[in-house]
Amino acid sequence: MHISAFMTTAEKAVQCPPEHSIRSVLDLMITNRVGSVLVMDPNKTLRPLGIVTRTDMLEAYAKGLAVDDHTVAEIMHTTLTAVVDTMSKDEACKVLETNKKHHAVVIDKEGNFKGVISTMDIAMETAKDARAWPWIRQDAGKFVTPASPRGPTEEAEGHKKRSSFIQYIDNLEYLDI
Repeated sequence: MHISAFMTTAEKAVQCPPEHSIRSVLDLMITNRVGSVLVMDPNKTLRPLGIVTRTDMLEAYAKGLAVDDHTVAEIMHTTLTAVVDTMSKDEACKVLETNKKHHAVVIDKEGNFKGVISTMDIAMETAKDARAWPWIRQDAGKFVTPASPRGPTEEAEGHKKRSSFIQYIDNLEYLDI
């Protein structure tokens, strides 16, 4: 399955300009219940300049930075880890593991910004796949039934049972604990 099936799209990603205060970005993280905020170029549409994560917030606190007196540009990471939207979750996970990061921007083959993905997103999709076994996913993220050695009549009856299960798995919502 491609990561484009479960990434947070560019339009839905939590974003801010570089001149925002650390406090305002912290408020964005808490309000939106996210672990990162993309710092976007105010002069260019959909071009991330950097990323601020929970860890950056903790480091700012440890340094004693006044959250109202400093901008997010002072604590953001400007070296972004990128993955391509057609990568599998395993390939994307390998990139994050190699770079020792929990977040990556998602780009298309032409380098255009498409969204953001985190290790939590990958973990949730992996858990969803594990619960759905033996059904498998297509690249677009939809569950499909595996090939069956049974005949057409048995297959049609079995499909009715499986389709309700597949619909249930596709519509699962996760609890925040």
